Parts: sequence; C-alpha cells; structure tokens
Amino acid sequence: MKKVGNLNNDRRLRDLRWVIDSPFLMHSADSGQSGLVAQSGFDAGDISVEEAEIFTGKYSGHRVGYYFESLIHYWLKHVRKVEVLAQGFQVMQEGRTLGELDFVFRDEEGMVNHWEVAAKFYLYCEARKVKGSHYIGPNAQDTFELKREKILGKQLPLSEKVFPEVSVRQAFVKGRIFYHPEAEVPEGLPEGMTPDHLRSIWIRYSELSWLEGVANATAGAYHLIAKPYWLAPECFSVSGSSRFTFRELNERLGAHFSEQKNPVLVSALIQDEEVWRERCRVFVVADDWPEI
Repeated sequence: MKKVGNLNNDRRLRDLRWVIDSPFLMHSADSGQSGLVAQSGFDAGDISVEEAEIFTGKYSGHRVGYYFESLIHYWLKHVRKVEVLAQGFQVMQEGRTLGELDFVFRDEEGMVNHWEVAAKFYLYCEARKVKGSHYIGPNAQDTFELKREKILGKQLPLSEKVFPEVSVRQAFVKGRIFYHPEAEVPEGLPEGMTPDHLRSIWIRYSELSWLEGVANATAGAYHLIAKPYWLAPECFSVSGSSRFTFRELNERLGAHFSEQKNPVLVSALIQDEEVWRERCRVFVVADDWPEI
C-alpha cells in the first residue's frame, strides 16, 4: 500500500494531524485532556493513504462535523487501534430516542471512554447577541453556549445508563473563534471555552478591502475553502488547487452575496518556494449578518 510521510501531500493526513494536535475549543466535563495528545501515536509514515481515503470516503458530503467524526474514527480504529465499543449509538427509552453517543471505546490502559465530538466555528460579535451569546456560528442559530449545554448537559450524561462501565467522559471539541479586526478581544470567556483556542478573523463583505493587504502583493493569493475541509491550514503545491487575486476574489464574493447570504471561508496564501501556505484565515459574512 502507498505510504505518505509528507503531510503536504495529502489533505486527509493534514486534517488528521489537526484533529489530534490542535488545541481544544471546549473544556471537557472530565480533566486530563492534555493526555489525549500524548496518546495519539500518530506517524504519517505509518498511514496507508488508500486506507484513509476508503475509510473517510464513507462519510461523503459537505458536512464538516461528519468529516471530523470520520477522522476521529479512523484515528481510534486504525492508528491507536483501540477497541471501539460503540459509534453513533442511539439511546432509546420506551421507543423514544433520547440521543446518540458519538464514541465509546476501551483505551490503551483498559479504561472505557465516552467522547462526544464536534468541530465548531464561532464568530465573536461584540455589538450583537444571538440567544444571549456573542459567540455566534456562521449559521446564526448556533452559539457556543448552546453547544456547550447540549454536549456537557445532555449528551455526555447519556452513557451513564447504557454504558455504566465508562470511567472517562470527555468533550472532544476542536475549532476556531473568529474575531473582528476592529473589536476588542474580551477579557472574559464563556464558561467552558479554553483560553488557548485557535483564533482567526471575520469581516463583512463591505469591509473586504481589509483583506487586500493581508496577502503579500507580489507572492500572495487567496483561496476559497470548501466544506468539509475547514480544519487544517491550507498547504498545497504551486501547481495545485485554485487561487485568486484580490480582484478575482472580490468578483466571486460579490456574485456570491448577490444571490445568497452564507458566510464564505477565505484563506490568504503566501508562496514558500514550491508550496502555497496559509497566512491568515478569514470568514467573510453578509453585511446584515447575524440576522437570521
């Protein structure tokens, strides 16, 4: 089987590395999250690209969370080689579905773990609140606090009845918080948000000129990041993938927002010899965002 040791060559390997090594976005109900990274056992040279493609290919579509879940499943089953006891397990009571358990597995030390997993992205909007939150999803009906309450208050406790042998319950939540370049970064964070979370930028389409100076004028370019590949920073060969000048980016976004209001994720690139690397990641939203 084909093996790849260079993470630049395969998006799935870069995304898998991001899933394992990126900082957590949410504090878990249990402590000890730092130990998860130490148990990763990740060596790109030991990964079969064909196997990874086949395994994650079962999770087809454009849902970021579904793709994120597929990478965790692959990591647990084929990299760590732990015993996965349940995945996507529906908890029923009197014919009614109470919820679903993402992963229950026996780890390398013989302990049974229950993980609820999610890849989440929130924009800090200083001037507005949605459902009491300043941390609003690209889909403005979603907020950090709502997700926290769902995972910690509802989903993690579900395993107590059906898997009483579980001794570790953890929220495995990765992602980014996007801050407006003119907003003051808040001193306090919502309950459950980790202080070392990944940070990026968001702007409105009418503020797009801010982005023009981010990429280097001679060697820079822009790339639209399509779902489900919102995880690892962009990195591809000079001859690979589509990229745009600022003028081309402006035209594309203008056409996009004239027809719909979905936010667009943009990667500002800089050329490093034969590779384009992400210098900055920016959510561009409609001018009336976060109106639902």
